[in-house]
Amino acid sequence: MNVHQISILYDALQDRILWRVNFTDDAGEQSAWLTRRLCLGLWPRLNEVVTDHVSQLQALHGTAASSVALASADTRQMLSDLKREEVRQKADFSKPFAATSANDDPLLVHTVQMQPLPKQKRLKISLQEKPDDQRQARQWAIELDEKTLHACMSMLDAALGRSGWDLPDPTAPATTAPVKSDTDSNPLDNLERPKYLN
Repeated sequence: MNVHQISILYDALQDRILWRVNFTDDAGEQSAWLTRRLCLGLWPRLNEVVTDHVSQLQALHGTAASSVALASADTRQMLSDLKREEVRQKADFSKPFAATSANDDPLLVHTVQMQPLPKQKRLKISLQEKPDDQRQARQWAIELDEKTLHACMSMLDAALGRSGWDLPDPTAPATTAPVKSDTDSNPLDNLERPKYLN
């Protein structure tokens, strides 16, 4: 299935993100809801997979020196950020999404699977909903080349920003609170404070 257009927008009424894709062939249009709960786990993992995917492509199709440089996690993250920014500057996000069919029943995503395809220079993303008693679970998959992948990441990042969900930045270094040793503690800290009655 060849991708024609992608839209990833936050819907304030539903408090969900709607991911829509229309294809150039007979597949028509597919759409899916992404909830806050799903995005809490998905967003950091997706960033990690994309960063690794970009470094694999660089190592596979680049020079030997580039593959050595990509051994560092910081270098891999920087390369992924640069690629995303490059795509963001060249992409045309102003063109409105042209719906090919009325799809009033987007699937409610429960599971996301990601499969790097480095030889094809693509990342396959499968979206699945949880099955219930009434019907069989639906799913759809999309294969994204590097340019489309980074465009999707930019759109998803923008949608998450508009959502107000305040998800942690997956590219920020982890911070840990300093641990106090027993020798650093003040013995007066453990005493009960006096109570006053006025």
